[in-house]
Amino acid sequence: IKRYGLHGAVYAFWVVTALYVTVATSLAVRTSGAMLEWGRLARIALAGVVSAALAYPVLRHLPPLPAIAVGGAVVSIAYALMTFLLDCWSASEIEQMQAWHGRLGRRRLRAVDLLLDQAHRRSGA
Repeated sequence: IKRYGLHGAVYAFWVVTALYVTVATSLAVRTSGAMLEWGRLARIALAGVVSAALAYPVLRHLPPLPAIAVGGAVVSIAYALMTFLLDCWSASEIEQMQAWHGRLGRRRLRAVDLLLDQAHRRSGA
């Protein structure tokens, strides 16, 4: 950290995290015998990369605190839309989101209702 500063610490964190995820996932799959949905996981990762890429320009044009707020909003909205467009949601996940959204009662957003209904139809459930 002393030589590379904060950037070095961030890169080191990413490397350790990637190794941990790889080892933990490998052990979990081997122990449980579960089959991972690699295509779906790849689409989820792609949605994350695209969302981060869309938010990255915010870092260059805003001071730190507004960049965090605006960048967080961009990532959140873009990720939700990208996972929808890339068909990353399972039928049970969509039903859970519909139940959560249904709890809002009158405060529900019509656009979210339409999005979840469309996703439910696409899922084949």
